[in-house]
Amino acid sequence: MWHRGELTDAQWERVQAEADAAGDIDWDVSVDSTSVRAHQHAAGARHSPPPRAPGFDKERYAKRNTVERAINKLKQFRAVATRYDKRAYVYLGTVTAAALVIWLRS
Repeated sequence: MWHRGELTDAQWERVQAEADAAGDIDWDVSVDSTSVRAHQHAAGARHSPPPRAPGFDKERYAKRNTVERAINKLKQFRAVATRYDKRAYVYLGTVTAAALVIWLRS
């Protein structure tokens, strides 16, 4: 077995390339999170999350989240998600029926 300290850089690259071509090198690396956090701390990382963007509006975000959740609930109904209905008024009826079922279940 070769050790890094015994070879020059060129020799090490050649040995590594040969081993890689033969499939002897497993490139999966497991890294301990403690050492990662230590390196991040040394690089000046903060413990608290960064502040929100200046244009962030909490109320607008909450409203958007509500709408997205409602749409996702409607998409649980196959006829709404895939839009089997060809005519708009029939599809509107399907969405309305699905919304009623959601409302009655809640």
